[in-house]
Formats: sequence, C-alpha cells, structure tokens
Amino acid sequence: MKIRYAYVGLWLVIAFATTGCSKRELYHIEGIATFQGEPLSEVEIMMSPADGRRGSATTTDKSGHFTMRYTGTREGVPPGEQIVHFRYWPEDPMQGMAVLEGRAKVKGRIGELLAKYGDRTKSPYRYTVEKDVRDLKLEMP
Repeated sequence: MKIRYAYVGLWLVIAFATTGCSKRELYHIEGIATFQGEPLSEVEIMMSPADGRRGSATTTDKSGHFTMRYTGTREGVPPGEQIVHFRYWPEDPMQGMAVLEGRAKVKGRIGELLAKYGDRTKSPYRYTVEKDVRDLKLEMP
C-alpha cells in the first residue's frame, strides 16, 4: 500500500514538473532589425538567455521586421538578459550546408554581421527583457 502511494506521489511530482516547464513566463518582443542602417532581410535572430536556459528565435522578413518565437506555436522571450546573435541560410541548399559546415563563408554585409554577431559565445550584443515590446529597434552598428 505504501509503495502505491509512493508511485502516485512520484507521478504527481513528474506531472507537476513537466507542466510547469510549458507555462514559462514569456514577453512579446517584436520590431525591426537593421545592420549598418539598412534592414536585415531574411536573417535568423536568436535571443539566448545569458544563464544558458532555452532561448527564442525568429526569421526577419524582407523589411527586417520580426516577432520572436519561443516554440513553433508560442511567441515570446523569457525575461532576463539575452545574448543576441544571428544566423543566415542561403537560398541554395548546397551553399547553406557548406556555410553550416564551415566550408564556405557568407560574403558582403551579411558576412560582416555574422563575423561580429554570429557566434553566441562571442556576440557583444545584449538585450534585457523586462516587459512586452512591440517596436524594438535592433540596430546593429
């Protein structure tokens, strides 16, 4: 009988822990991303919490507009200091794989962006999320 209660208790702890993770507090973050004064078109933006927890990501449209997503179905970014970094996927899948594997470099303005802000561990850009923001200007110098 005691073993049965122990299993029920364990099950309740697991159920509580897993549902608690899915209800994480998130803030709506939306805006325009620019680099050297021009919109960042079709670039992936990632905001990774400085404490190493799961972050959020999105892809900008042609005008540089973005809305951060925590999952495929949930918009938002966890509160706290975020490391902002970028990724770019060329249209050609073969070139994309070469870039991903380090066999090719992205050139031009996007290449410059990635050289400075492409690596999470080296990006100097930080943003602290404290509230919903619908007009964030991510201006990368």
